[in-house]
Amino acid sequence: MEGLWELPGRGGKPKWSEQDIMFLEECLKKEPRTYNSIQLAQKLESDRQIKLSSDRLRRILAKSAGWSTPSGELRKKRG
Repeated sequence: MEGLWELPGRGGKPKWSEQDIMFLEECLKKEPRTYNSIQLAQKLESDRQIKLSSDRLRRILAKSAGWSTPSGELRKKRG
């Protein structure tokens, strides 16, 4: 029990990779429409076979590249 918390491999492994997030960022940059997080989660599942909840995906995008998420829509922050 002493070193249990320090062992490697604790917790769940990510279901997504950096390439998956880059794919979504490119879709958001290239396409003129605005996606909400539910639509992006569906796009990721249909195109890349990665199943993430819309909430989880929103948090990942907000952390990774500074995407704003007012009212669930995803847009690149200015500046």
